[in-house]
Amino acid sequence: MLNNKILLVVVGETYRHRWPTEHHLENRGTLESYDLQMKASNSHLHFIKTIENKLNIKTDVCLFVYSLNQSWDFDFINNYKNYLAFSKIIYENRLGEQQLQIKLLNFLRDSNISEQYDAILFIRPDLYLKKYFSEIFEFTENKIKFAHINEIVSTNNHCGCRKSNTLFDIRDNAPPGVDLNLPAVSHQIFYVPKKFFNFLFTKNIWNKHLSYYECLKYITKQEIECFINTFHSSCTSLTWNPIYSQVNRTQCEKWPDEGLEFDYETLSIKNSPLKQYVNLNRKKEY
Repeated sequence: MLNNKILLVVVGETYRHRWPTEHHLENRGTLESYDLQMKASNSHLHFIKTIENKLNIKTDVCLFVYSLNQSWDFDFINNYKNYLAFSKIIYENRLGEQQLQIKLLNFLRDSNISEQYDAILFIRPDLYLKKYFSEIFEFTENKIKFAHINEIVSTNNHCGCRKSNTLFDIRDNAPPGVDLNLPAVSHQIFYVPKKFFNFLFTKNIWNKHLSYYECLKYITKQEIECFINTFHSSCTSLTWNPIYSQVNRTQCEKWPDEGLEFDYETLSIKNSPLKQYVNLNRKKEY
């Protein structure tokens, strides 16, 4: 590492609260959402402190979030005051995920972050980073990383079906001619080392569940990994996840894909030779 420093970018909507009975209905600004957001933000701070102690990595924070109201915006930003390097509050209505990402990447490029940091780690505000994520996180300079491959079997419908681990399963979003057997990834946690900053800022490699496919246009499969090689839904109300949970949703403790893992070389599913996550509790950490 050149600078021993990474940039943690928290991007999206704060204080989200999804009603338990409505999978797609979300609200912002409830009293419960305030408490849940503080718990998520505290998990981000725990992650920062853990990797500093474990890996001697300093972390700066960039906040790029939608406004809720002046008071709660201030409280959210204030959580990160000891690490804050950049912040921008978006006062427009929801732009859509890709439009928000474009604005964010332009903001980062204009902030000349390339020489300051060895890597960027993107996360959503509503993600509670579990302790296991801090344990397995390591700096790599030659690989882009996503959270995980999407689930093979879900406890409910997701992306229009009960599975979404390949581009075939989300084919309505896949461009013509794409290899539908390529994995669909969870891009809610996205790690990019300095080596790939140019692709990040000039190409469309961060593109929802298609991100693996987009990366393969410019780098090799040996340069792409996930933080874990097991299969989980991008929505933690549908399957259990060992590295994060979305605080604004109910938490599923079931894991239908237990015993399976992803083979990065063959891009295929295989049986795991070892019992997985035996020491991890599937109950909430917060």
